[in-house]
Amino acid sequence: MGCRERKEKQELIRFCAGEGGRLQIDLRGGSPGRGAYLCPEAECIRSAVKRNSLGRGLRRRVEDRGAGWLEGTILRAIEEELKEVFQSELDFRHGDETAREIASFSHRDKKKGERASLLWYKYRCLKNTEEIS
Repeated sequence: MGCRERKEKQELIRFCAGEGGRLQIDLRGGSPGRGAYLCPEAECIRSAVKRNSLGRGLRRRVEDRGAGWLEGTILRAIEEELKEVFQSELDFRHGDETAREIASFSHRDKKKGERASLLWYKYRCLKNTEEIS
């Protein structure tokens, strides 16, 4: 929606309209209702916010709190989801250590490991583009 590139669905971040029309991040992809997808990159998110792509994609009014707010909200949602998958605290400031933990976890539990790897991919994409800009 933001960059208009085609990507695999699992590489994207899904949004849906939550209660009261509030924008909801659906990292599991299972929430009911119409969904809209964005790349996990800051430029894509900024472009989507600027053009109101999420509102058009969801076919409803979406409150504009700015791209910075949305990027931060996405990062926090991914962090919480990763903590839930691992059922423990992770230190996201040390990317290499976290990546090793995810790789090690993948060997023990393949399904959760794949989920954690996808979440980590999205987190790093957004974090890297955030640091560059």
